[in-house]
Amino acid sequence: MKIIVSALVFNLIFFNAFAAIPSPEGLFRNGNNAEATSDESYVSFSVEEKDKDGATPKYFKLYFEKEKGSANILRLSFNDSQMRESGITDVSIKENLKISSDDNVARELLFSTFDTLFFNSSVLMNKFLKKHVSGYMLNSEMLNKEKLSLLYNYKVYLLKIERDPGLEKDLISPLKPNDPKELENANRIMKQDLYSISDSVVLEKINSELFWKVKLSGFNAWFSNEEHELRRVQFEKIQIEFNDFQLLDGIHKIPKYIQITLANDEKYLITFFEFENKSLKIKNLMEKYKSFKNNKAERINIPILY
Repeated sequence: MKIIVSALVFNLIFFNAFAAIPSPEGLFRNGNNAEATSDESYVSFSVEEKDKDGATPKYFKLYFEKEKGSANILRLSFNDSQMRESGITDVSIKENLKISSDDNVARELLFSTFDTLFFNSSVLMNKFLKKHVSGYMLNSEMLNKEKLSLLYNYKVYLLKIERDPGLEKDLISPLKPNDPKELENANRIMKQDLYSISDSVVLEKINSELFWKVKLSGFNAWFSNEEHELRRVQFEKIQIEFNDFQLLDGIHKIPKYIQITLANDEKYLITFFEFENKSLKIKNLMEKYKSFKNNKAERINIPILY
């Protein structure tokens, strides 16, 4: 029982280090959402250019697969909201796409947020921020490695005693060494924070509602206080807003609406209809549509999409 309690204490010390004030990377991991079960996701949606006379919604299905640092993306365009196979007007296939190498910053940012929303992952946002923003630190860069090493040695000590309780009288706890200088050093380390509290995350009140705000040079992001839902990101003159989170697949919460404002003040509204995170055999779908003959007259060019 003593060992079990000690192990629980160790886990509380370690995992609660990031609990009080969330880290920037932790927020972009979307950890309060239901766990992603696949590296493949599908969404059906419309895109409407706002503040443009005569603009009508365009309809799409997007298949997104993450694979070894790259992505496979299949986009189908449709001539109406029914989005039937017979109504496909355009097919876009991107294999082994390096989203973080995109020279279209708005599209890179949007698809980095898709990684957060569709896969509960901070990988693409980490790359975006490391590429474009100064001062962004990963969780691994915020950890106190000296304290982490001491806690790891303590965990090893606990596990050895758990396997063989008879060792308890012979082994010395790394937290309570016999040597006075070593004990003083262990006590000094244990008084330190396990990680450096980031001054880039603050609580901000907007219209009586509290938000966690990630504030970096030229970049800001706002998350809901309790659920940590991504509500808005702003990079230089680009802004993306996320509204009305819903369980579109009955499991995972994603925003029903995303509004994007580009640096040139063009505005686009994305409305999601369906979402799935599961094995979709996207490579097979890509092979199926490679023979589709795109009609250049029907091709839809929207700068925020691949």
